[in-house]
Amino acid sequence: MTVFESRVLELGPEAEELIAAGFLILFGPSAPPELRQVAVIHEPRHHRAPLETGQHLWVGPNRYTITAVGSMANQNLQNLGHVVIKFNGRTEPELPGDVCVETWPTPAVRPGMWIRVERVASIPATTEGGREGAEHQPAP
Repeated sequence: MTVFESRVLELGPEAEELIAAGFLILFGPSAPPELRQVAVIHEPRHHRAPLETGQHLWVGPNRYTITAVGSMANQNLQNLGHVVIKFNGRTEPELPGDVCVETWPTPAVRPGMWIRVERVASIPATTEGGREGAEHQPAP
């Protein structure tokens, strides 16, 4: 089940550098100019349930398991379209707005790409190379 779904609209001039450093800063279209410099501006389409540990975050074809969710992350995402995704594998978030995912190479983010969070029905056996899947296409 899809918990959250969003489409990337634009990347701020400093966003790629921050992503490479392990920080994906998402903001909705109403982000102020000073935050647009560092953010990935996205258009949330669905936010059906809270983000939780164990769910899968997909950034385009790349899958990451959520390892921690800060106390304000869901509220910020719902109200502002804002969340900071950290690729650090921590099981306790450093800040209330953080969502931590497993340590893995950071994704290449581009406009038009889909970001989504999926609830995991059951945990399948892991296989080598199982981290990538088909590019996500929205439901009609």
